Parts: sequence; structure tokens; C-alpha cells
Amino acid sequence: MKKLVMWISCLVFSTSGVLANDHVRIKDIDVVPIGETMQTPNALAIRVNSVRISKIYSQFDFMRASLGYFLGVELTITNQGDAPITIDSKSYFSIADAGGQLINGKVKIGKNRETIEPNATLIRLFYFDTTKEKSYYLLFRAGDSFTHAFRILKKDIVEVEEL
Repeated sequence: MKKLVMWISCLVFSTSGVLANDHVRIKDIDVVPIGETMQTPNALAIRVNSVRISKIYSQFDFMRASLGYFLGVELTITNQGDAPITIDSKSYFSIADAGGQLINGKVKIGKNRETIEPNATLIRLFYFDTTKEKSYYLLFRAGDSFTHAFRILKKDIVEVEEL
């Protein structure tokens, strides 16, 4: 049985490069069906709750309007199955606004073909400029079709199972 567990964490940076918070796990996330309203039909998306991000911002004495912020999204993917799992260069995620317009296009998760052995972990960290967006979605895709289903197990854990 192939089984992935994905952890999603975030880092918030000011545009001057100053770390605006410690390593904070995004807890307020939902798995939502997007369907034909998005540019990627039949997508499953993980929606990052903008209220949570606002709470992170409010903990720090920054002038948001003048500095702006970058969101760093860390994906920690662990193979908890008993067989190797391959993530290739067609595996990617995108960030989109609530209207379904892609903000950053495709961000590849895999570099060429990477195999995650049983009990092994793959970590990726990506950065986005979130100055203009208040609400957004992370869209995960593997290859030409969605091959994994995402669901929340706990507030800060997303389980990914191969379909």
C-alpha cells in the first residue's frame, strides 16, 4: 500500500528579508473541491485560511502596507507505506486566488524523478509574494491528472493517499 503524509508549514518574511515569525505550522487549512471554476479541472485544493495568516502578521510590529510580505510554504512529504513512491517533474502545485486565477503558475515539487523510499521524507520550501492577495489556494497536481486525494486528519496534518 502506498501512503503519503504531507505536513504544511509556513514562514512569513517581510520584503526586506527579515523573518517575521518563527516556524509556524498552518493549522487553519481546509480541503475543498474546486472543480470547473479553477483553471485546473477536477482539482483538489488545500485552502490556506487568510485569517490565520493575518493573526501571524499581527504578532509583529511591521508596517504591512509599506513592506509587504512573502509567504514561505514548506512541504514535508513522508512515505509511510511499504513501497517506494516516485515524484517526478510533472508533480507541481500552484497558488490561485479565490476567483480561480493562477498567481504563480506551476511550481515543481520534484526535480526530474525523485523516489521517496518507505519511511523517508522529502522537504521542499517555496516562497510567494502575498502582498496583494487576502485569500488563496494551494493546488497540488501530479502529472496530467490528480493522482492523490488530500484530506485533513488533524488540524495540522494532511494525509495524501494514492487513488
